[in-house]
Order: sequence, then C-alpha cells, then structure tokens
Amino acid sequence: MDKLLQKYGCAPSQAGKQWAQKFWKDKEKVVEHIRQFQVSQKLRTGKGKGVICAVLGTCLSCAQKEAKEAPAPTLVSAIEHAALKSENEVLKSALAFQKKTGEKLETQVSKLTNQVDELSEENQQLRMLLEKMNGLLDKMQPSAQVQHICKLMRYPSSGMHTEDF
Repeated sequence: MDKLLQKYGCAPSQAGKQWAQKFWKDKEKVVEHIRQFQVSQKLRTGKGKGVICAVLGTCLSCAQKEAKEAPAPTLVSAIEHAALKSENEVLKSALAFQKKTGEKLETQVSKLTNQVDELSEENQQLRMLLEKMNGLLDKMQPSAQVQHICKLMRYPSSGMHTEDF
C-alpha cells in the first residue's frame, strides 16, 4: 500500500503513520485529521485529493496490518458443540427445577407466615387472659396453697414440688 501511495505522490509522513496506528478506527478523528491538513495547507473545498488519499491510505494500511496480526478465530468442533449443547440442556433443566423449588418454598413461607401471625394473635390473647387472672388472684385473700400456685404461675421456672402441698 505504501509503495502505491508513493507512486502517486501521496505517501504519508512517519508522523502520519503513527497517528493512523492510533486512530484509524475512529472515523470522526479521520475526517477531522483530513480537515486539519486542508486548513494547514490552505486548500479550498474540492482540492487536496492527495491529502485525503494519504490519510485514508495510511488508515487502510494500519487496518490491514492489524487484521494480519489478529489471531484467526477458532472453530468449534462438532464434539465441543455437542458437549456445549448437552451442558446447555442440563442447565435449562436445573433452572426449571430451581423455579419449581422456589415456587414451592414461596408457598411454604407464605403458609408459615400466616401461622406465625395466627400464633402471635393467640399468644396476645393468652397474655391478656393471664393478666386478668393475675389481677383477680391479687384481689382475693388466697390461702397458702393458692399463694404457692400464684407464685408458680408467675415464676414457672422455680418448679413445683409435691411435698409443698
């Protein structure tokens, strides 16, 4: 490519080649670079075809060089393809199983949440009944046995012994 550009008198400078190696992929920068050359050489619109050829030729050279140096894409063998396809199927079935399991767990969590709510409500009612009963027990003159029962109800961890009766 460089020889062809030299033949027509539009070979790029070394600085132009270095610029092209960095920016040949960015078409906006290529266009801006051409405009800068035209302005610096005070060329009118429609003139300066050599500048355009030099910039575009250098960009093309860099693109071809990069394409040669790039590693060739690897082809997937039929065996690898079959293995990947099989693995894909296994993953799909695992995902379906996870979805089913997740739905079942959601249902169980919902049921357990409802049960917790019901038990909390029942617990609250039992606490209220216990408070009422303690209030009633406090109002009456209890015997020693009743006092002992009250003590056990208020402090159940102290334990009840049959010899206390």
